Amino acid sequence: MARFAQNEAGIKVECLQYDDMIFDREFDAIWAKASLLHTPYKQTRALYQEMHNALKDNGIFYTSYKYGDGHMNTDGRDFYNMTETTILPYLQDLFDVVDIWKSYSTSILVSEENEPSFLNFIARKR
Repeated sequence: MARFAQNEAGIKVECLQYDDMIFDREFDAIWAKASLLHTPYKQTRALYQEMHNALKDNGIFYTSYKYGDGHMNTDGRDFYNMTETTILPYLQDLFDVVDIWKSYSTSILVSEENEPSFLNFIARKR
């Protein structure tokens, strides 16, 4: 995907683990759809601090999590779920919530229930 983006946009695109993303006010926005949901709760605040540092003033941060409370392991993969309430302490003093919403899975393999599958949010750097 990074190679495709680089070819299409004509700019350098890096493919990094988020632990290796050490940037200082370099980005207008960060898009992390369903990727940070594997981060243990005890590491989430530090990760959000790194996202905050990487964003320019008033930068936008988007991410999504599986909707629900608590940690779960599915097929050997850890998921750290979030709700509208549980996400807020991680954002406190770093970001202002612009929008927060639930969405449904487009894959029956992800959710066979008629329940929201993901919590999404857009936040602005303070």
